[in-house]
Amino acid sequence: RALGGVPDADVEPSVAPNLGLSEGDRLEVRWVITDDDDEDTVVWWPCTLRAIVPSGPSASWELHYDADEAHGFAPEVRPATFTNSRWVRDPGEGQHL
Repeated sequence: RALGGVPDADVEPSVAPNLGLSEGDRLEVRWVITDDDDEDTVVWWPCTLRAIVPSGPSASWELHYDADEAHGFAPEVRPATFTNSRWVRDPGEGQHL
């Protein structure tokens, strides 16, 4: 699982290898899904970690999410930045997950 408490806003993102993660690792990321009635549902979403650029100052990562038929979501690939061993940031969402 890739979450915990809210990280400090000024923490520099870390690359996954510094956190004990590597290409192909299976993770679960916590998402909060809000339905049409403004009801929130917490979903632990399984995904696979993939490197775009595996090391160096421009290291970058993707999370390859599994389909979630129960909530109507197809498989999806999203960029990811690791803030620490418990937090992942989704740049497209603009938030920590």
